[in-house]
Amino acid sequence: MIRGFARRALLPAPPRIGAVVRSAEETYEALVGGIGIVLLAAGNAPLLHRAGVVTRPLIDAPRSQLALIWRRDDRRQIVTDFVDACQDVITATSGTERSALATDIGKNE
Repeated sequence: MIRGFARRALLPAPPRIGAVVRSAEETYEALVGGIGIVLLAAGNAPLLHRAGVVTRPLIDAPRSQLALIWRRDDRRQIVTDFVDACQDVITATSGTERSALATDIGKNE
């Protein structure tokens, strides 16, 4: 998705992937090492607010959508708790009632 966004909105040519990072620490190291730039969720920006890094909102970027996916047969408490927490955030930020997300656990088997 980021490649497609960058290709359409930021660059005249496809971007070159300078590094693949798996954590905030690796992202920070890549940034201060001069490998490139990073697009990340605004909520994650504070994780990189350190010396040598500047964060700015990307105001005109298209909105993104996320999907929460889990194994249908996974009934571990940690999974159901996480789904419930996501549902609570959706409810709190959208001003709507709880959707079917949390109630779908275990259905359609």
